[in-house]
Amino acid sequence: MKNKIFIIKIVMLVLILGGILGLSTNNVQAVPEEGNTIYLNNGESEATAVKTFNKALELLGENGTLKVKSFDKQSGIVFNKKGTLEIIEDTTLQGNRTDIGITMKSGSHLRMAEGKTLKMKDFKTALTIENGAELNDGNYILENNAPDEHGRGLNNYGYCQRFFR
Repeated sequence: MKNKIFIIKIVMLVLILGGILGLSTNNVQAVPEEGNTIYLNNGESEATAVKTFNKALELLGENGTLKVKSFDKQSGIVFNKKGTLEIIEDTTLQGNRTDIGITMKSGSHLRMAEGKTLKMKDFKTALTIENGAELNDGNYILENNAPDEHGRGLNNYGYCQRFFR
């Protein structure tokens, strides 16, 4: 009987300490599923839509696809995952001549859904494709971006498929 009471006390102590230290299952981060698809500002329902680009990146597994209806910010978008950033609606991003628009890191791919256009205007640098990244098919309009040695419409160190206008 004393052993049973002792065990109950230990279990209670662990539960109390766990609650104090925040060791609940709500704080456990799951490893993102490889090849998954995450939706930003769209989804099958409001309940499944991720609201911020940073949260969407956090949930995106390696070789996954982030499908974007609209961005929650106009600049400073850095896609640093091995996977695909697919913009599925006509999208315009507006800079202020000092902003950096979208940066694609090594292992990433940027593409537009069929018939959709990404328009980027008034950035210091609208689009950067780093070494090992790819810019794939789509309509890309880079307009009125800083044309000097410190900025431009496109910084391309990776692979671009097709042409710009």
